[in-house]
Amino acid sequence: MVLGRLLFLGVALASCSADGPRTGRGGCAAIGVSAGDVASSMGWTMAASHAVPGDSQSCEFDSGARHVQVSVRPELGRVTVENWIAGRMPLHGSAIAGAGEAAVWQPDLHELIAEQHDVLCDVSMSGGAIDTTQAASIDLARRLANLCNKIFALAPRASARAAHSLWRSK
Repeated sequence: MVLGRLLFLGVALASCSADGPRTGRGGCAAIGVSAGDVASSMGWTMAASHAVPGDSQSCEFDSGARHVQVSVRPELGRVTVENWIAGRMPLHGSAIAGAGEAAVWQPDLHELIAEQHDVLCDVSMSGGAIDTTQAASIDLARRLANLCNKIFALAPRASARAAHSLWRSK
C-alpha cells in the first residue's frame, strides 16, 4: 500500500513540466512570489532565495535558520489535494479552509498543500526551532495559506501568459 502511494507520488512528480510554468522562466521567477511576499506572510526577514536544483517549479527562501520551500505546479492541484484528502498519500493530512479552493495541512512536515483552478501550491517550512504545539501548528498553517493565496492571486495572469506562450509556440 505504501509502495503504491509512493509510486503514485513519483508519477505525479514526473508528470511535471521540466520547463516550469510556460512563462519562459524557471525557479523563483517562474513561481511569481518574491522574498518580500514570503517575509510578509511568515513575519521574518528573508536573507536569500534560490531555485531548487532539478525542480524548475520550486524555490527556497531562507531567513538564516528557517527555510520555506514553495512549489507551484499547474494542472496538478486538484488531483494532488484530492489524493491527500482521500488518504492516498504516505502521511495523514487534514483538510483545512482558507487556502484556495481546497487545502490540506500536514503537521509533521509543516506543509500546506493547496489548489485553486487546478494550480498546486505546496509550501513547507523547515529548520530552526519549530514550535509543535497545536496553536503554533494552526498559526503556521494560516501563514502558509496566506502565502498560497498570494500565489493564487497571481494565477490568472500566469494562466494568460501560459496560454499566450502555448499559442505562440504552435
